[in-house]
Amino acid sequence: MIVFKKTIVCYGILFVIFYFFYSVLGAELVGISPLSNQRHRKQNDWLGYYIQARIKANLELNSNWMFHPPSVLSLWALRPDRSQPISPQTTIIIEGSFQQVVELGYISLWVKRIMPDEEGMESFEISYTQNNLDSQIDLLSKQVGAWIQPGFKLKKAAMFPQQGQPGVLEMYVMSQKLSAPEGLPDIREILYLEEIVGKTSSYELICGLGEAMVVLSQSLEGRERKSILKKAEVLLREAILNHKSRSRLYSLLAEVYYLSGNYTSWIKKTAEDAVRFDSQNDLGYLLKIMINDSDADARSKDVDLLRQVNPWLFTDAVDGARFFQNGVLKEELSRLKKENH
Repeated sequence: MIVFKKTIVCYGILFVIFYFFYSVLGAELVGISPLSNQRHRKQNDWLGYYIQARIKANLELNSNWMFHPPSVLSLWALRPDRSQPISPQTTIIIEGSFQQVVELGYISLWVKRIMPDEEGMESFEISYTQNNLDSQIDLLSKQVGAWIQPGFKLKKAAMFPQQGQPGVLEMYVMSQKLSAPEGLPDIREILYLEEIVGKTSSYELICGLGEAMVVLSQSLEGRERKSILKKAEVLLREAILNHKSRSRLYSLLAEVYYLSGNYTSWIKKTAEDAVRFDSQNDLGYLLKIMINDSDADARSKDVDLLRQVNPWLFTDAVDGARFFQNGVLKEELSRLKKENH
C-alpha cells in the first residue's frame, strides 16, 4: 500500500512538472500543416504552404515554442488513421484550408490542444484580398497565438515569407511538389533560386533550395550528382556563418556530407549541432544514428529520441523509408526500421 501511494505521488509530481514545463513556460510543441485548397484551381495550391509558413514564422518569432519539421508533418499526413497525434509530445495541432477566387480569398483554421485534461479546439476564419494577404495572416497568427497562450503578443511580424519577395513563389511551388510522395523538384526552379539565393538570404529560402538540391541529386549520377552536392555544401556552409543557430541548415549540411562520402567526424559534429539547436530535428538524429557503429548506448538513446520526434519512421501504417525526403535515405531507414521493429 505504501509503495502504491509512493507511485501515485511520483506520477503526480511528473504530471505537475510536465504541465508546468509546457503551460507555464509556454514550451508548446506545435504542428502546423499546409492549408488545403478548397477550389479546383490547383495552380494556387502553393498558397497553402505559404500561409502555413508565415503563420509558423510569426508564432516562432514571438514565442519560445517548438515546432514539428515539415518531414514529420508530411509523413503524418499520409497516415490512414486520422485520429493519431503527430507525436507523443505534441500539444497543439493547427490545420486549415483556404479558397481564393480572382483576388478575394478566405482562410479557415482549426486549432486543437491535446494536452492531458486540457483538450480543446477553436476555429478561426478571416477573409483577405490579394493586396492584404500578409497583414490578414498576421492578424490570424495573433489570434491563434493568444488562444494557445493568453498574453501572447505579435510584437514582430515575420520578415520572411512576404508577398513579392524574390523566390517566394518558386520556393513554395517547390515545397508543394516535394510534399507529394516521391515528388521531384523542377530543375528550372532550382536554377532560378540558385541565381537569387546567397549567403545573406533568408535561412528558410536557403533551406528550401538546399533540400531541393539534395533530393534532385539522388536522381542524378556521377559528376552531375557530385556537382550539385558540392553546390549545396557551399551554399549551406556559407549560410551557417550568417545563421549560426538555425538547426535545419546544420542537418542538411550533415546530410550533404553523408551523401558525398565525407569524413564521419564532420557528419557527427554537424548533426550534433543540428539537434543541439532544435531537439525536434529528426534528420539530425537520423544522421547521428546512421554513422554511429561504435557506441551502442548512444545509438540506442538516439533511436529512442528519433522515435519520439518522428514515430512515423517506424510504424507500418506509413512507408517512412520511401516517403521521408522523397526516399533520399530509403535504404538506411529500411535497415533502421528492421533493427528496431
